[in-house]
Amino acid sequence: MPLYFIASGLSWLSTDYYLPAAFTLIALSFLRTWSNGKRNTRERDMHGRIVLVTGGFTPTGLTLLKELAERGTQIIALAPSLSDPSVQELISLLQTTYNNNLVFAEQCDLASPASIRAFCSRFLRTGVSEMSTEPPRLDAIIFGHEVTHIGAPGLDKAQEAHQRERGSLATFLITTLLLPCLLRAPKDRDIRIINLVNPFYAASIPTFKDTTPPPLTASTWHKEGHRSLQSLIYTRHLQRILDALASGEGAPAVPDPLLPEIPVVKKASNIITVAVTPGFCRAETVAPAMRASGTSGSFSTVGFILYLLMLPFLFFTTKNTTAAIQTVLYALFLPHPSRIRPRSDEEKDKSETVEVIEAGRLYRDIDTVTLPGVGEVLVGREDVGRAVWEDFERRLETWIKDEEAEIQEGKEEGNGKGKDGDPVPASSDPKGKKKAA
Repeated sequence: MPLYFIASGLSWLSTDYYLPAAFTLIALSFLRTWSNGKRNTRERDMHGRIVLVTGGFTPTGLTLLKELAERGTQIIALAPSLSDPSVQELISLLQTTYNNNLVFAEQCDLASPASIRAFCSRFLRTGVSEMSTEPPRLDAIIFGHEVTHIGAPGLDKAQEAHQRERGSLATFLITTLLLPCLLRAPKDRDIRIINLVNPFYAASIPTFKDTTPPPLTASTWHKEGHRSLQSLIYTRHLQRILDALASGEGAPAVPDPLLPEIPVVKKASNIITVAVTPGFCRAETVAPAMRASGTSGSFSTVGFILYLLMLPFLFFTTKNTTAAIQTVLYALFLPHPSRIRPRSDEEKDKSETVEVIEAGRLYRDIDTVTLPGVGEVLVGREDVGRAVWEDFERRLETWIKDEEAEIQEGKEEGNGKGKDGDPVPASSDPKGKKKAA
């Protein structure tokens, strides 16, 4: 019966359209396969490993949590508030679906340095007890909160710049607070720090000269490219610091002039940091740019309708969330160079090469990426990396002071007193705005 209906339907079509229709379907299939990129074919035993994930409750982040939970990973997903019922429902769903009770959500608002420091303090205390002083175990940190596109027509440009800065500073603050814990871990432990960046890094390479952000009048692609390129420079410089710390182990603090000079043997750190760009993803790049989702800060009905109209085209030319995380899993599963056993002469003669993680590099579509133009030279310069690091430190200090001032101002307003200790009338606030009843 089904074959009869199919034959009846095809009978209305002329045989002249069969061949073009077949070629069209094949071309669309190849286009969708090409746009989704390569798939990860590597695996790694994730049982007993602890992975910290930021941005885990975005579309791409949830897909990543699903893949990790399915492999038995112990996951710590950061959420702005645990009182959000959707957070608890999603965590419970992951636990029951994949029979993994080691999936947890921890409160950490990445828009508040005080909340970030509070979480890191709680995490670091979990490994110190009366019986043991070992630091808590952490096998990987995946920063997924910066991959979501920021910027859309009709939004406040100053607020967009504010969001970009806070996201990068949150990554820097978490890394610096947890780095001592990672450095105290056993040297044979393979630790990964993976920073997800947006795919517009090439747009900022020709004009990137210092750490000054682009003006508010610059295009969204240029500003997003600056944020991404700055993250790449920071990632490379962080790996440079980690390798320097690993190479300096056992070296005397003050060299003795009477002793012969001993060359410093450079060795790779057991902590590998890489950057990963998921590419152009519908959920994280296209939809926020068109204001078809609430992630960009404002939802537009017009943008949502345009997104729906373009969805047939976007389906074949952009990635879904499953395709977007393939390179993230690849960077997490690739073996560390120190884990590869030395090969014999016969094995070296073979053309087969052993894939290992390349520290400090950018990964895209299951491969490392060489930045165009002067990008690779720019990212590799130590002075540029140091400048970005020091700029993060200065802006982080300003961010912390601003938050402390806001908290202090809120306390003074709550006590009904102004900054000078004078009572504030109930009908107004210190800023001259009428309070809500």
